[in-house]
Amino acid sequence: MSKVSVFAVSILSSVKCWLLLCLIVLLVSGITAIGILRAQAQDDFVSQAVGPAQASQRETGVPASVTIAQAILESEWGRKHIGEANNYFGIKATVRADGTVDYGRIAIDWVWAWTKEWDGSKYVDVKARFRKYRNMTDSFRDHGYFFLENPRYAEAMRHIDDPDEFARQIAKAGYATSPTYADDLIRFMSDLDLYQYDLKRDDAQFVNQSAYPTVQAGQSFQIYFEVKNAGFGTWRRDENYYLANINNTPLGANPRQELDSDVPPQAIKRWTISMIAPSTPDVYRTQWMLKHGDETFGPNMFIDVTVVTAPEDDWRRIIERIRQALERLLEDLRRRLEEIMKDWQRRMEQEMEKAIQRFLENLARELERAIQETCSGPAALLVGTCALAFAKSRQSGRKR
Repeated sequence: MSKVSVFAVSILSSVKCWLLLCLIVLLVSGITAIGILRAQAQDDFVSQAVGPAQASQRETGVPASVTIAQAILESEWGRKHIGEANNYFGIKATVRADGTVDYGRIAIDWVWAWTKEWDGSKYVDVKARFRKYRNMTDSFRDHGYFFLENPRYAEAMRHIDDPDEFARQIAKAGYATSPTYADDLIRFMSDLDLYQYDLKRDDAQFVNQSAYPTVQAGQSFQIYFEVKNAGFGTWRRDENYYLANINNTPLGANPRQELDSDVPPQAIKRWTISMIAPSTPDVYRTQWMLKHGDETFGPNMFIDVTVVTAPEDDWRRIIERIRQALERLLEDLRRRLEEIMKDWQRRMEQEMEKAIQRFLENLARELERAIQETCSGPAALLVGTCALAFAKSRQSGRKR
């Protein structure tokens, strides 16, 4: 073989190796890209399912982790939800005795679809009726109520605080025909850490509270806290839910503030607490948490209360000043009445003197006239002079 031929073969071999290498790189890149896209699609589906699953848990108590795992398994990561039926769990419709189809109270209709079922030894294709929903949220809600309202799953509903056991119980009750159904659900929940999306039965979210008050010693005042029920359980009056003071500083309030009404999930409750400021000026922190029985939950809430000395014109001094003012008014009234009485007495005496004087003057005139009419001469003059002198002496005596 000539040198040219050998060189050509070498070049061709290098090109083949290069092309093969490129093909391998493209293949690996494609597989990697497909894996990335698939992983991204799976993450997107989980993110999309979290909200409806938690909403269902608030309504029904069914663990969100189980709901998401079932949606993954039943719909193959959301790719197969029976077309426009939006049925992510393969929940079937049933035929009533009268031949009508029962598709529940949340679904809007039903559809025919093919599915695979385990016949005891192998999977077989069967055509069945399935419920149809407006959207994913309704499908998830109906899934929760399917367990809540079906007596067959009563035992599972006793384990809503244990997702793994819940999965075992629904499988045991015949939710699916697959013999590995419970194990498959638990594997998804564990591998994807779907437990992180489970709501707590008892949980609370801080919303708002009153401002830190400044009050006078002995003054009555109120504070408040607003919290949202962030769990899936309802806070009930008869189930020992209450707000508790946790630092032994209730400031005159009952350290156990009872519920006045039930608080369902997502509802906001305002706790208003009436207090009395201590007599010693200082800054007092009063600290509160929600309790269910002996277990605390939710945010640790507190308010700092600043107590100051009452000002000089506090209510005791005000009352004393009012008392003193009343005493002064009464004393002034007494003096005024005395002056009025003295003036009235003086006026009465003057009027009496004037009346007596007029009487005596009239009497003298009458005597004088009578004497003149009955007597004459020196005798009449003498009697008249005596009467006049008597009247003048009486008048002179009154003036003295």
